[in-house]
Amino acid sequence: MGLIAEKYAPLTVGALTFLANIGWFRFALLDHTDWANRLLDRVIQASSVGFAFWGIAITLLIGMESKPVVVTLRKIGYLGFIVRYFSEALFATFFLLVGSALLEPLSKRLWPMGLSSAWLAIAVWALLTTLRSFVTLTNILARLE
Repeated sequence: MGLIAEKYAPLTVGALTFLANIGWFRFALLDHTDWANRLLDRVIQASSVGFAFWGIAITLLIGMESKPVVVTLRKIGYLGFIVRYFSEALFATFFLLVGSALLEPLSKRLWPMGLSSAWLAIAVWALLTTLRSFVTLTNILARLE
């Protein structure tokens, strides 16, 4: 049960964030232009670094296939989960990067509240997948000898 929660929690919480913002919070990011552009710039920078980091982490994980910890993870069937976690963090940060870059131009043509809600959902998804993957990576690195 814990593995199912660990696997689906980031996407589920992101979707709930979308629904909560549409239905209750009603926060439109670009209504606050004084700090929204600075926030988007910082998010673009951070998600660019996150995207590069997870791409490198996946590459290094593939290169560590002969290490005892990776052999053990493969033997117990957990290596596939780890690769999926890292890949999901990679894609989530990529979508956050693209979503942040396109948020302002698209808000002139589409519904700003819906775009802000989608952006918040992607940001929560990216944050939670990154946290989950960092914990997983830290546990792997702690077992390297």
